[in-house]
Amino acid sequence: MGRTRLGVLITLAFGAWPAWSQNVVFRCVDESGRMQYTNVQTDMAGRQCQIVQGEVSVVPGSTPASTARKPPAAAQQQATANRDGAAGRETSRRRILEEELAQEEQLLQKARADLTAQEATRGGDERNYQKVLDRLKPFQDTVDRHARNVDALKKELAAR
Repeated sequence: MGRTRLGVLITLAFGAWPAWSQNVVFRCVDESGRMQYTNVQTDMAGRQCQIVQGEVSVVPGSTPASTARKPPAAAQQQATANRDGAAGRETSRRRILEEELAQEEQLLQKARADLTAQEATRGGDERNYQKVLDRLKPFQDTVDRHARNVDALKKELAAR
């Protein structure tokens, strides 16, 4: 019976050890002087830690007002990079739109020249004016399409 009690006590002691070690809370101070409460051994490395006597209530904290107003240097650099990147992208978009506009204007001039050339020629089988209109329709459609593209590109450039 004595051995049984001793076995039970040893079992209870080893069973209670993890529970006791989880309830031990340490107050640690890092290099910048900030305090942190932890029960994790790896969080205590390189810090001055002391066991806290009594209970500790842990509530998720918010960012202090002083650090919320002034972003860290890395965040300021990121914001500057984002602004510079946005300005660069905007400049790049504008350049692309201007190139597309120049190309569409050239295509429009060529389409108008083709339409004018087709209007000047007249085949012997086109005694009916509808045949002339049918022949010219694809050329007129091309002119209209390029004119719409030029207008759309000009509107987009004006909006930027």
